[in-house]
Amino acid sequence: MNHFMLPDDNGSIKRDGACTTTATRYGCFAMKHLIDTILVNGGSKENLEIKLFGGSSSMRSMTDVGIRNISFVRHYLGNDNLHVQSEDLGGSHPRKVMYFPFSGRALVRKMPIQLRQSDEITRQEAQYRDSLTNMPA
Repeated sequence: MNHFMLPDDNGSIKRDGACTTTATRYGCFAMKHLIDTILVNGGSKENLEIKLFGGSSSMRSMTDVGIRNISFVRHYLGNDNLHVQSEDLGGSHPRKVMYFPFSGRALVRKMPIQLRQSDEITRQEAQYRDSLTNMPA
């Protein structure tokens, strides 16, 4: 399982789909690292169960990074010929995901949007996004 905030480092994905960054905060590296680690440890692509969750747009004043993440991960998996078994993507609610590796079962709960706290959360998320963008890889 991985979780990433940004699909890439504005130009860190080459035309052939290769990722040029090694920063784990970017989806292009996180996906490659996750799949390669599974394969190195004896897994096979045929046995992977791909489940996607997230990509919400819960911050109304921020850029739509959720849509970019969804587009990125679908494109990445398509290039690797990996098929999605299940997904719960988009919308405006943050999610809590519980994954049970032994059974492969995933439970997803859409969390309520706290309108009173949304301005403060938006400010904190914008600050965090800016820190990721400005931090060297």
